Amino acid sequence: MKAVFFGTSEVSKEILEALIEADIEVPAVVTTPDRVSSRRGKSSPNAVSVFAESKGISLLKGEKPGEFASKLAELETDFIVVADYGKLIPKEVLEIPGKGPVNVHYSLLPKYRGASPVKFAILNGEDETGVTIMLMDEKLDEGPILAQEEVTIAPDDNHSSLLQKLNVVGKKLLITTLADYYEGKIRPVPQDESFATYAKKLRREDGRIDWNSDADKVERMVRAFRNWPSAWTTMDTKSVKIIEAKSVNNNIVQSAPGRVCNVDGKLYVECGDSTSLLIERLQIEGKREISGSDFLNMLQDKEARFI
Repeated sequence: MKAVFFGTSEVSKEILEALIEADIEVPAVVTTPDRVSSRRGKSSPNAVSVFAESKGISLLKGEKPGEFASKLAELETDFIVVADYGKLIPKEVLEIPGKGPVNVHYSLLPKYRGASPVKFAILNGEDETGVTIMLMDEKLDEGPILAQEEVTIAPDDNHSSLLQKLNVVGKKLLITTLADYYEGKIRPVPQDESFATYAKKLRREDGRIDWNSDADKVERMVRAFRNWPSAWTTMDTKSVKIIEAKSVNNNIVQSAPGRVCNVDGKLYVECGDSTSLLIERLQIEGKREISGSDFLNMLQDKEARFI
């Protein structure tokens, strides 16, 4: 069995490792160009590039995967496997593999199609999500399903911890699915469009906290947006990232959403619907990460408020 791999991130790298460990031949890897640091002016390869080169795998880097169509066709691959690649793949490339292009998607499709399925599962308070192995077509995450497996979302899961759980499941499910589909044991199942939802690509502004929201929602933002775009607010014109926080039963007098309160040396912030958020870790723009208690010790204005 032979598979060309498309991916960019650390998550992608782990999927690629799983393919190699399963003795699936990977004749080439397609990934994005190295990023150039704006500060140092030096290029930096992504995790997939570094791993592929360490294994001596042919590496194809470019902004447009269609550039490699003729090279990929020469490989006579059974599958194209895509995991967190981040770019649309044109029809002429999708039609190359003999068995088809296969995508690893971290939601239970058709729910949460799109770029941010893990973040939105946490943000929307889901109890479970999962992994879908699907055949790709030209539309976004709309191809027929080959296999799915559910994963429970713990109350304290953030984006990183949930992604790690999904990746453990995803690697195993991909390998068994490829083998079964190759042997004709799986029949693709079309997605039910009536259940389709979408998880958009996030912008930094999406992470801005509205303190009129209830504390449960703000806590979910903090957990969902842990890596990007971060749940953030402002104080004295400076951005403040909220890194760890918990929704708690209100035990302070409500006056205004966003008001900072010191209760027994702990940092609370008033939210909407008479709820409060206990902030455990945060980071002021240009400063290091600190605890909520250390933040309170820095404050001179007892009437401080996040906006």
